[in-house]
Amino acid sequence: NGGDSRSAWAIVQAIRDHRAVDGVLNSDAKSSHAIIWAACDRRFVGRHGAIGIHATHGSAMEGFLDCRTVQARADELRSLDSRMIALFASRCQPPFDDAKWWAERLYSVGQNFHMIYADELVEMGMAEWYTVESPTRASSNGHIPDWVRTP
Repeated sequence: NGGDSRSAWAIVQAIRDHRAVDGVLNSDAKSSHAIIWAACDRRFVGRHGAIGIHATHGSAMEGFLDCRTVQARADELRSLDSRMIALFASRCQPPFDDAKWWAERLYSVGQNFHMIYADELVEMGMAEWYTVESPTRASSNGHIPDWVRTP
């Protein structure tokens, strides 16, 4: 479970407020985790990094449901999807900066994940390879583990 999308967007706002946040991806970041990583100002990926994306969804057992509450929930999910699509597209270079490209991937997998792997993330312009030369504020001791080396 990637977590609650509302919480993820609160973290995204904190990243935007703070600025100069680097995201380092060395494994899978799925769902809300992918949103948080994508929000970082600079995004680095190790050779085993990947993001898993899908349309926003939630439980159908969220209390009393009538046509108004169902419509309100559908509107909220649509809004969250639109924000996610815009974020991902804004982090890429053409042709991957197209909202339709991202929407096709979000809605093609149901409750599964559309995985985008490290080499694709770099090709798309969404990430840079995390190498020994990559600047990092994440490592206070300067030690760079083997997974960060360019493949």
